[in-house]
Amino acid sequence: MLATLVAAVCAALLARRDRSTPRLLLALGLAYIATDTALGLHERFAADLDPRALATLEDGAVALLGTTLLLGVVTVLLLLELRPGRRGTAMIAAGTALLVLAVAARFGGGALAALHRLPAGEPRTAGLAAMHACGLSGWLLVAAGLFVRANGTPT
Repeated sequence: MLATLVAAVCAALLARRDRSTPRLLLALGLAYIATDTALGLHERFAADLDPRALATLEDGAVALLGTTLLLGVVTVLLLLELRPGRRGTAMIAAGTALLVLAVAARFGGGALAALHRLPAGEPRTAGLAAMHACGLSGWLLVAAGLFVRANGTPT
């Protein structure tokens, strides 16, 4: 949560300095994700969501779809930050790739759970640990990249 909050603050500083609407939207999206992470909202939305609820948009499906859409928008905005020769670009790129991998693993696990094929025991524990490690590493890299960019010359 702290890494995401740092990324949001750095994006807001960059938006203010450059008067950039996409960076302001990125800052707002990152601030929401930090809040969501702190409060565990996405976990409540996705907890044992019945696949039929997605088809009928019931029981948290709308919130889950909204959060997924927000993650997609934040991903696109992070991709817009990938400009060759700018400070922090490699960190932002690597962090974004790890975040996409973590979200894909989360949805892949949800699909396996819906099909009753989710592994138990050590394979599941290892998968969850890898997913969380990708997410944490991704946010740390994105925050570091935006921090480097915010503390450098105007972009």
